[in-house]
Amino acid sequence: MAADEITLRPYPQILEDAMTLPPGMRFEARDILARDLGPDLAKAVAELFTTGRAAIGLRGLGGAMARVPADATAFAHRDASVMIVAGMAVPPGVPAGHLSEPLAAWDTVAGYGTGTYVNFLSTASDADVAAAYPPDTYRRLATVKREYDPANTFHRNHNIKP
Repeated sequence: MAADEITLRPYPQILEDAMTLPPGMRFEARDILARDLGPDLAKAVAELFTTGRAAIGLRGLGGAMARVPADATAFAHRDASVMIVAGMAVPPGVPAGHLSEPLAAWDTVAGYGTGTYVNFLSTASDADVAAAYPPDTYRRLATVKREYDPANTFHRNHNIKP
């Protein structure tokens, strides 16, 4: 990707280009929340471009979001100033292991951040959902779930078990 292809866009314009994937296609994504986008993290993000197959998004955070106490809501990563998202459309029948090449540099990027934004999780495994929250937040959410949904009726999401 050439430098002149990278553009700054208002958030609503990002969503305008969203398209529905063809039948059978799925979108696999990874995201991480980081305190700052320093030179080492920026270099690691640039490595994601080398395959030419992963879409990369950088979202600035902070402002009003950062003024809310970390324990006030389920989203506890209030100290993050940037969210980095990498993803790709995957044809039907492609096993998850084949994503390792196009997202090979992801582990390096992920090492610079904490947690994830749960709405961008491609998978809903117990481990992935638990990793989206700091341990205290996850325990608090599980306590609420035990009290209000002990039968786990609302489980068709990124589920936190009661």
